[in-house]
Amino acid sequence: MIYEKYVLRFLGTLCLCAALVLYLSTMSDTDLNSVILIFAVLIFAAFFVIFDFWVKNPLFYILLILLSVYVAVIVSVSLISQLLLLFSVVGFVFKLLDFRYVRLAAGAGLLLFCVVMAVLERNAEFAVILFIFTFIFCVLHEWVIALKSVKVLSHLLVFMLLAGFVSAVLPSKQEPIQWTLVRSIISGVQNAAKTLGERITLAFDSTGYEFRVNITGYSDTGNLGGSLAVSETPVLRITNFFGAGERVYLTGSIMDNYTGSEWTRKNNFSGLVTSEHRLDFMELISAFHQGGVFDMDEELRDEIFIVREIGIDYLNIRTRSVFYPLKLLNLSIPTPLGSDTVGSSMFFDRIAGEGVGYRVKYVDLNLTNELLVNLLEDGVHAAYELSPAALLTLINENFPGVRFGGIPEDYAELLEARREAILEAYTALPDTVPERVHDLALEITSGFGNDYAKMRAIERYLSQNYAYTRTPPVVTGEDFVDAFLFELGEGYCTYFATAAAVLGRAAGIPTRYVQGYAATAQTSELFKRWNIRQSNAHAWVEAYIGGVGWIAFEPSPALSGTRYGEWSGGRGSGASGVPGASSSAATASALNPAPTDSPGQDSPEADNAQQRSFFLIVLAVGGAVVLIAGLTILAGICILIRRMKKAYGKAPPSERLLSDYKAILLLLELSGKKPLEGETMRQFAVRVSEKEFSEVTHIFEQVRYGGYEIDSHDAEKAAALKEKLFRQTEKGLKQRLGRVKYYLELTKFRS
Repeated sequence: MIYEKYVLRFLGTLCLCAALVLYLSTMSDTDLNSVILIFAVLIFAAFFVIFDFWVKNPLFYILLILLSVYVAVIVSVSLISQLLLLFSVVGFVFKLLDFRYVRLAAGAGLLLFCVVMAVLERNAEFAVILFIFTFIFCVLHEWVIALKSVKVLSHLLVFMLLAGFVSAVLPSKQEPIQWTLVRSIISGVQNAAKTLGERITLAFDSTGYEFRVNITGYSDTGNLGGSLAVSETPVLRITNFFGAGERVYLTGSIMDNYTGSEWTRKNNFSGLVTSEHRLDFMELISAFHQGGVFDMDEELRDEIFIVREIGIDYLNIRTRSVFYPLKLLNLSIPTPLGSDTVGSSMFFDRIAGEGVGYRVKYVDLNLTNELLVNLLEDGVHAAYELSPAALLTLINENFPGVRFGGIPEDYAELLEARREAILEAYTALPDTVPERVHDLALEITSGFGNDYAKMRAIERYLSQNYAYTRTPPVVTGEDFVDAFLFELGEGYCTYFATAAAVLGRAAGIPTRYVQGYAATAQTSELFKRWNIRQSNAHAWVEAYIGGVGWIAFEPSPALSGTRYGEWSGGRGSGASGVPGASSSAATASALNPAPTDSPGQDSPEADNAQQRSFFLIVLAVGGAVVLIAGLTILAGICILIRRMKKAYGKAPPSERLLSDYKAILLLLELSGKKPLEGETMRQFAVRVSEKEFSEVTHIFEQVRYGGYEIDSHDAEKAAALKEKLFRQTEKGLKQRLGRVKYYLELTKFRS
């Protein structure tokens, strides 16, 4: 009683709360380190043991917890609030563990949690796993103790825990357990649940399952900010068809509305007769024409742009978003799938996943080319002087093999209307953006006379003055960009892209926030395939340069310079598919920055692999020990039953009769016949009115009260009656004793 009410609850509370605070401390910021938190849990758990012992009224217990929560909320000191909340959580858990079935359910749930985590190869701190396994051990120990007939086996649990711990820290192979069958079952259940969830979501929200950086595992929150959860799962397969480049930026979604805490979409430009990407390409061709690009010789022209063609196949991703590169020429999507490719963000009609594939052709611009930079900086007058026929001829002559279709007769009016709509939609900012953000934008861009130079200045300012980190502080209750620029000073791609877009708008430049994938090509050979992974999820900014169209910028330090690296274009290198080696190395280094760990320090990937292997070893060894212990318990039960049968057979007839008569009374009780208070066995036998029971009762009275010795024949009468009653009441016997105790006590009812 003392063990269950205080000792077990104290240990369970300590283990559960310690595991919880350790897990939460790694997921969020706290003023307390792990050692202080665990020590606080220990003190609080001990306090509630004493409090529960002296205060019997549960009302006072509840009032104490509610009071601690109330004080934690109103107190402005973060340290005190955290300790008071921890105090209330410990008290709540301690009270909850007063119920035996809650303890058993918690133990079973945590055991299942460990199995699932191991199969999915998810990491967890060793201390967390140790506390969880200790709690499971306490619950298992309580369960074994409850089986009084096998109480001696409870001592095996101590050796089980020690054996599991020692085995876990012993050297072992680095290869993790594959769990092929279990993982296939879990995968099947996950896929079925995912498909059902997708159908339900689409039934109520036809715009669901749009790509955003947070669905890739790259960010764990829907709003801007939060810590990164990098995954190396391949999501897209790229096939090089023509003009293979060293880098690929694929747009997944484009947002135009900044709220101060997130990006949303108000205008997708999907209401136009001609698609947005076709209009953008027409504007680029007009700019090239006015800038004399098409009048240059082929060698110079190839240093400004190149047409590339790639195939995109979906792997471990399910989304309605169509991924495509900027300056898109052709998009070949299978007709049965269906898609909406008119607006800035493109969507399939239904969710696309593994098995979906298409090809795209696009124009890749060399932003390091002096002629192109001059064209972007000097600007082009938005005078679309070419006729539709002349524009189409220009496209066919300079972009052979491109199926562009016809040019609308009113294309010039369409481009003018589009330009005005862009200036209105992509320069808006909420009133909540502080004035100092606007002042900073003007300060950065002062001295530059064109939008392209201003955006390059913003790009350089952010990449050179702010640090890249995967674990920035969380922004709450204030403007996101303001907090990043003036308080945090560090972040990852969404921080930099959002800041660049807002600063650009504050300087009067139309900008948009883009999410997608940015990756280095793993091979530049034609018709070779390579994968884009979840860790390549990225966010960047695009600015509208009047008369030219949308141009992408890269303010994130992690990928700084990738858009301005050594050019690997040109028809020669594109046809051969062999770009410059130095450029490949530089771009690969920029897109996949080297770890900043000190020399000799293990990389995060090695740490994760080591933790995963350690966790799998702990679970494997623990499972093996539990299995061995279970088989040992089963063998012990079998031996115990055999000994009881053997002892029953060797016992004198009078002892067997007394044992059988006790069993007969229990069996009669299960059939609804029970001696009344003050009633003798002879009177009870008369009331039962069964000849066999009356005879056995008579023999029982002779043995019990008269001290007579009987022979085996008389003892067998009691055994036969017991067997008969057992067959009649077997079902009720199982319900009354429970299955475990029923099988342990079976020898009392079966001779």
